[in-house]
Amino acid sequence: MPTAPLRPCSRPGCSGRATHGQHCETHSSQAHRAEREMRGTSTQRGYDARHRKWRKMVLARDPICCLCNKAASSVADHIRPLSCGGGWSLDNGQGLCAPCHSKKTAQEFGFRGEGRSNLYRVKQGNHAPASVHAMPNYTRGESRG
Repeated sequence: MPTAPLRPCSRPGCSGRATHGQHCETHSSQAHRAEREMRGTSTQRGYDARHRKWRKMVLARDPICCLCNKAASSVADHIRPLSCGGGWSLDNGQGLCAPCHSKKTAQEFGFRGEGRSNLYRVKQGNHAPASVHAMPNYTRGESRG
């Protein structure tokens, strides 16, 4: 089966062909290095000691993904994101596998699917922290029905 022709490298003045995304082999590593430097360290992005402790507790409680119930959890996810008023309580955390977390994140930011509201899980009872009461009560791994 024929493959599509290689596109030109996106680096200005380069005559090479893009074999790694947008860049040729020569400029691919330079682009990745610049991206890493611009992104900053995990501490600079807000993953401090509090986050590491919270992550460890969430993953210990939820060793299996709360969405697919099949794979091992590798990501401690905020059910209600901090940017939307979610807090650091364990009630606002769920262990997810990387594919489920990627899907949830993409839908939260509107890249695919119908948006943030479909990804929250209805909470049984009223155990949400005070900062979550402004929206319906949601919890990990339970479907809306």
